[in-house]
Amino acid sequence: MNDILFPRISYGLPACKVCLTTGVPLPSGINVIRNPTYVILRFNFNFKMSGDDHFEFIITNANIEKSFTMRFQPNSKYVVPSLQPQSRYTIKIIPIINGVRYASATTPEF
Repeated sequence: MNDILFPRISYGLPACKVCLTTGVPLPSGINVIRNPTYVILRFNFNFKMSGDDHFEFIITNANIEKSFTMRFQPNSKYVVPSLQPQSRYTIKIIPIINGVRYASATTPEF
């Protein structure tokens, strides 16, 4: 016997594992200036942000595959502290506009 656990409605949209919301540009022109324990990050984002709009940074230590998250209001540069001197990192930059997470950009490993 097949039990229906909940109503299922199909609107003809394909299922996706990582669905990205589009409609704003990706962060581009990413520039990373690395110091032993912190990094200064600059990038272009050609979309007007206001109110509670912000960027979420997911900082991943590539050596041990651990990450932490920071949130920043729009600025000309971003300082990410608490890095381990001999480790390699990547930073995923996610714009969040009106509470919606949009498609992200990721720095090259540094």
